[in-house]
Amino acid sequence: MMLAGMKAVVAQAARIPIATIRCCGGGGGAVRCYRRLSTAGGGAKDWEGERQPGSGGDELQRELTPEEVLRVGARTQEMWKDHVALTTEFPDASLPPGGHEASVTPDAVRRKRLVYRSKQRGWLEVDLLLGTWAERNVAGLSAADMDSYEDILNLETVDIFNFITGNADPPAFVDTPMLARLQAYVKSNPLGQSPASYASAKRESNLT
Repeated sequence: MMLAGMKAVVAQAARIPIATIRCCGGGGGAVRCYRRLSTAGGGAKDWEGERQPGSGGDELQRELTPEEVLRVGARTQEMWKDHVALTTEFPDASLPPGGHEASVTPDAVRRKRLVYRSKQRGWLEVDLLLGTWAERNVAGLSAADMDSYEDILNLETVDIFNFITGNADPPAFVDTPMLARLQAYVKSNPLGQSPASYASAKRESNLT
């Protein structure tokens, strides 16, 4: 059971940026910690902190122990679940005029959010491809299909683009029939081949 839990943490960690933390002993017994974010594919950012590891006065450098990594991974998993959880309570300002909360079902809200998230990726090509697909298909998805689609939406936008276009092999947890549907749509879709088709797609799917 413990092994299964550790595997779950490792699997979750593979889906998020990797934080490398080093703690450096300073004068007077103080310890400063620095963090650098990277991904499995590389591209590490610069160290963040008042001083860089290895600069003058640093007496100690270390990376997290396996136990600390597991604690960080477990906490990250909890925070990620909270982040993507579906809220089923709605403020009055979110309801239509004269509406009340009982008139808004969690299922309807979830479908609208999936469409919205599909259109607001921040990368034009992905906005168009996912946005137009979602407008045409989300309304007819089953609950299981929505789960699979949401797993894809929870990925980084650059990863979504690479997976749906076939530029990279997807991890097992999103290598599903839903991803295959998106890949087939991308291959058959003429978006971007002409200014007219691009403008039409934006207009029909309410993309701004």
